[in-house]
Amino acid sequence: MRLIPHHERRLDDEIIQRYGPGRELSEAWRPFRTWAAVHLRTLREERTHEIGP
Repeated sequence: MRLIPHHERRLDDEIIQRYGPGRELSEAWRPFRTWAAVHLRTLREERTHEIGP
């Protein structure tokens, strides 16, 4: 069961970058799944600058 956003390409890409493909981490992050997703998206943006100028 996946309880983190699953239609967010950047979040999926960051999870794959850090943990490898096919990993289901949402239960391990419970009850902080939302904060884990926000943190991973922030780390990705700092690394790639995909959104900002």
